[in-house]
Amino acid sequence: MTEPRSQSASISEPAASLGLFLVVLVVSLWFARAGWKNAVLDTHPFRQTQTAMSAYWMIHDGFHLDYETPIMGPPWSIPLEFPVYEAAVAAVCRSTGLPLDQAGRAVSLCFFYAALPAVWLLLRRLNVIAAHRWLFLALILTCPVYQFFSRAFLIESTAFCLGLWFLNFFHSGLMSGRRSVLAAAALFGAAAGLAKVTTYAVFLAPSAALAVAVWRARRAEWRTLLARAAVAAVPGILAAAWWVRHSDAVKRKNILGASLVSSELHDWTYGPLAQRFDPGFWRQFGIQIERALFPAFSLFLLAVLLLLFLRGRVRLFAVILLVAMAGPLVFANLYFVHDYYLYSSGLFFLLLLALPLQRLMETASLPLSARLGVIVVVLAAQFSGYLEKYYEPQSRQAGGPPDLALAIGQVTKPDDLLVGFGLDWSPILPYYSHRRALLVPKRYVQDDAVIREALHRARPARIAAVLLFRLGQPGPEAYAHWLKELEMDENPFLQTGEYTVHLRKDMIPDALKALQDFPLHDILLYQGQLGGAGEKPRVLYWVDQLKDRSIFADISPQPLKLTVPYGLASPIVEGHHWLISQPVTEIEIVPPPGARHITAEFGMDPAIYDRSDGVEFEVLSVQPNGYRQRLYYRWLQPGTIKQDRGLQSFSIELIAPLQGTVVFRTLPGPNNNGSFDWAYWRCIKID
Repeated sequence: MTEPRSQSASISEPAASLGLFLVVLVVSLWFARAGWKNAVLDTHPFRQTQTAMSAYWMIHDGFHLDYETPIMGPPWSIPLEFPVYEAAVAAVCRSTGLPLDQAGRAVSLCFFYAALPAVWLLLRRLNVIAAHRWLFLALILTCPVYQFFSRAFLIESTAFCLGLWFLNFFHSGLMSGRRSVLAAAALFGAAAGLAKVTTYAVFLAPSAALAVAVWRARRAEWRTLLARAAVAAVPGILAAAWWVRHSDAVKRKNILGASLVSSELHDWTYGPLAQRFDPGFWRQFGIQIERALFPAFSLFLLAVLLLLFLRGRVRLFAVILLVAMAGPLVFANLYFVHDYYLYSSGLFFLLLLALPLQRLMETASLPLSARLGVIVVVLAAQFSGYLEKYYEPQSRQAGGPPDLALAIGQVTKPDDLLVGFGLDWSPILPYYSHRRALLVPKRYVQDDAVIREALHRARPARIAAVLLFRLGQPGPEAYAHWLKELEMDENPFLQTGEYTVHLRKDMIPDALKALQDFPLHDILLYQGQLGGAGEKPRVLYWVDQLKDRSIFADISPQPLKLTVPYGLASPIVEGHHWLISQPVTEIEIVPPPGARHITAEFGMDPAIYDRSDGVEFEVLSVQPNGYRQRLYYRWLQPGTIKQDRGLQSFSIELIAPLQGTVVFRTLPGPNNNGSFDWAYWRCIKID
């Protein structure tokens, strides 16, 4: 987008483009409101709550360069990024009284919108007319990754904003040589490098491209231009290098945090060289592009527009493509794993779509209404990707913090310490219970010496509870010796489908009193009388009494009640809710009048194929008089029968309409062995 100003733009084109931008801006703001008061658990909750936890303790303990993120035991500081964003959130929270989650969203959104003027100014300096600048800003606003992640409790929009202002001042400083402008570029570059090293590295690619473009026009001044570029860009590089070195030194003081130093994360950050030549990487990257930047229809439109309107701009297109791909090629594994890493590179990918759209808008032979009509279709296609991929988790995610975290906060004291196994270093429960934690990362869960040393350093804090993640490997049974060593009751005090919480034995009487009038939605509270030795207590849920019924979105009609052994869990896999159904689970549904058709999908977790002796899946018709008729039965044995692996399904057509209720059951198999029977139902439909 560096061609001379178009003379073909009609008088009404700038006004129409501005009007379209304002409409898109209002729509963007309106949809940003959806789920505003929800907990920060809609997507990437691990990373969002980790950032939020740093801000929370900054509010309570004040700003420190070596700020606390108390999730790996003392010393509590394990700094990842320089706390530009966290400090801003803490300041807003203290000064306005906003709840922390909402303050984090507000700050993220403000940084995103503050980045748009930098784009405007840079495009103006590149001789892009005002009408086309408004349209490009509208294209940014409708991009899925920006519409969704600009309201997340993440540092992405902060680093993005700082990087764009660096890029704007970098180009202006190269052109003018004004010291104040070069100083501004150096300042914003240093801030961007501190805020997020990988984002600043991404912005070095377009700065290099701009520097080359200026040099080609002014070759005789190459020494001057090189000096200006160095003054503007090198401070950011030095600041980023200093912070990495400093934060690594701080993290090494924590025996568990040492796993987070940059040298340990090299493969996680960059990935092996072979990854860039792996077809699987490019397939996954394509999925990330389709999810975060260009929905399928937009990709189709891009291909058509490139064919029709790219003539004469192939070289510019290639340069922009190279700039856009710099981040994914350097930080291959990060882009492979996380869709939000496209936040920093996304703007440059959008330029690939903007090039043919600019040529379209310059085609005077087409009526302005037709040209703007194509723009509207493109913007609508872009926004449809956000609605399809991100809007549902944003708007439908349960409103408040996890009830389990609130219950943990209710039965423990502010100075108590939580110890977690199997959670890696995901701080969801510690953050929402407002407790410090010692979460053992995956690499150390079987290293008793390291764990024991970390626990020793945590003294004299009282270890009040042990949190176990039930769905990972190794399972909760692997940590039984730690329960004994830490004087925890071997019976879970609180339990859901995903977690068990064990309390110190001397805390249980007071904890039961503390929860006497506490709403335990979807949580199984263990008490001595609920089950004898060797028994598995089961809990009954009446679905219409549950606070959050979104987990039944793929079941029609909604179940009447469920009886489960461990509590409710329903992770979303491939866009569908897996209703975790470890034996013995019963899902009871009242069929609609006249229903004769039943379909369902089911299966077992691939992680336990070779560890389980199988699970029985059964569907029963229960008549009003109590008569039970089996409608379907299947014993899955994925450990020995390959056909039993993967997603299974069935469809039943009945002669007579169903009456009474239909029960979907899982059983532990003929051997009555429920070990590792991680089963699920999904997409149940009765009509």
